[in-house]
Amino acid sequence: MLTSQKTHRLLQHLAQWILLGLIIIANPILATPSEQDLIDAAKGTPKQLNIYNWADYINPEAITDFEAEFGIDVTYDIYDSSEIVDTKLMTGGSGYDVVVHASSFTSRLANLGIFHPVDFDRLPNWNHLDPVLVNAANEKYSNSLQGVPFFWGTTGITYNVDMIKARMP
Repeated sequence: MLTSQKTHRLLQHLAQWILLGLIIIANPILATPSEQDLIDAAKGTPKQLNIYNWADYINPEAITDFEAEFGIDVTYDIYDSSEIVDTKLMTGGSGYDVVVHASSFTSRLANLGIFHPVDFDRLPNWNHLDPVLVNAANEKYSNSLQGVPFFWGTTGITYNVDMIKARMP
């Protein structure tokens, strides 16, 4: 049988457990930094841009010029196959700010949630891109554009017919 003293202790313990539960639930919410906190923190950190790209896509002098003009240190890592970049990105935590990838592979990764959608408000020159290319990319990414067309084209192969005939009669 519960006495008033036992009831009081039981309610006290119950209140403590409820309070502990509320603290645990509220902790992630209270610990989440505000947008202004993130902006303030970014102001005090060194400026760094991490790029992952195919070899020979960006002239090293362009990177040096960019660093000098904007005061941002660039780490430029290269890869030699789509499978390598896929593996690195799918394992998570790559730390890259910009990844240059073939659209056929990028769309697959985008649909897996590997990339963040493009923030068009931070791209004032977005309206200068060819709408046909942008719309084609947007369709690939399920209408949530997660990449920006950078290079586009086809591979052309030319050959000298006479040389081919001489080697392959």
